[in-house]
Amino acid sequence: MNSRFRTSWVESRAGGTITKGAGVSEQNTDDEQGSDGNEDSGRLLSTATDLTEMVVTGVPAPIRRSLIKVLGRLTTAAVEYPVTLLENAIKERKAESNARVRLIDASKTQIAKQMKVDPAYVQAAASKFAERIVRERVNVDQIAALTVEELTKLQPPHQVPDNSPEDRSDVDEDWLNVFEGEAAQVSSEHAQKVFAKILAGEINRPSSFSKKTLKLISQLDNSAAQLFSLACSMSVSLQIPGHIIDARVLGLGRIGQNSLATYGMPYGAVVILQEYGLIVSDLAGYSDYQLSQVVDGTVSLPLTHQNEHWALVKQQGQARTEMRLEGMQFTASGRELLSIVELQPVPKYTEAMAAFLRNQFQVELTKIAKA
Repeated sequence: MNSRFRTSWVESRAGGTITKGAGVSEQNTDDEQGSDGNEDSGRLLSTATDLTEMVVTGVPAPIRRSLIKVLGRLTTAAVEYPVTLLENAIKERKAESNARVRLIDASKTQIAKQMKVDPAYVQAAASKFAERIVRERVNVDQIAALTVEELTKLQPPHQVPDNSPEDRSDVDEDWLNVFEGEAAQVSSEHAQKVFAKILAGEINRPSSFSKKTLKLISQLDNSAAQLFSLACSMSVSLQIPGHIIDARVLGLGRIGQNSLATYGMPYGAVVILQEYGLIVSDLAGYSDYQLSQVVDGTVSLPLTHQNEHWALVKQQGQARTEMRLEGMQFTASGRELLSIVELQPVPKYTEAMAAFLRNQFQVELTKIAKA
C-alpha cells in the first residue's frame, strides 16, 4: 500500500545512508628475470590515466579533492599527479622497485651465512616476501579503482550537500592507515566491493565508519556476512542526516524461542551476529518509533525498511502514542554497515511484520509514495 503524506523532513544520503528528518599495482621489475617492465608500465600508465579521467569527469566536484588525496595516499598509480607526469612517476617507482630487488639479492647470501641455512631457502623466502608485497598492492589498487566507480554513481540525494571543497574535512590519516592495512589482505571480488563502498562512504562523509568497523568487516566470514545481509534486509530503522538513530529486526515474538526461524534467522544465527559484534546481546531492548506515526497527515520521521520509507497509520482521530518496538538491535558498527549492504527481498517477513504491527499497535505499515 502506497500513500502520500506531508513530511517535515528533507532527504539526504551519506555513504548510502538514507536520512529524512528535521588500479593496478606495480609488477615485478627484476631485470634479472628477463623483463624490462615496459608492458607493466604501459598497463599501469593506462590504468592511472583512466582513473584520472574518471576522477576529473565523473566524480561530483565537492568530493573530488578528498578523493584525489586519498588515491594519492593509497594507490600505486599516483593519480594526484597530472597525467603528463605519470610516466616519470612510474619510472621512479620502477627504479625504487629494482633497487629493492638488488638489495634483497645482496642480502640473501649474507643472511644465509649468518643463519647457516641453504641459500635456496633464503631465496624462496625472499620471493615469498616479494609476492606478498605485490599481492597486497594489487588488492589496495583494485579497491581504489572500485571506490572511484562507487563515487561516480553518486547523485543527489546520495552525496553530501555541495559545500565548497575548502569547507569539507579530509579523511583521517589514522583511519586511512587502518583501512590500508585491512584492505591489503582482501582479495575476493565481493569483499573488495564492500571495502570500496566503505572508502567511498568515508570520502563522501568523513567519520561515517569507525576503525573498529574496519577491523570487524575484515574478520567477517562468508556465512556471517550472508546472515548480516539477511538481518539488514529484515531491519527497520530511524534515520536523520548522517546518522542512523536506531536499527533493529523486530522479533515478532520471542527471538530466543526461534520466532524468526521461519524467515531464515534462527536463534543460532542471531548468536553468530552477536559474537561478531553486529547485534547487541540484549534481545529484549526496545526503541520508541512513535515519530513514524501519521498525525494530521504528517510523518515526523519515516520508518525505513528495504530502502523504502514507511509510515505507521493509525485510525482517524487517534493521537500519536508511545510505540516500543523490540527485537535484534544493531550495534554502532552494525548501523554503519547497514548503509552499504545490498538488501534482498523478504516479502514474507515484511507481510508478517505488517500483521504484527497491526495486531500489537493497531497501525498500518504504509509505504510512502515517492514524489
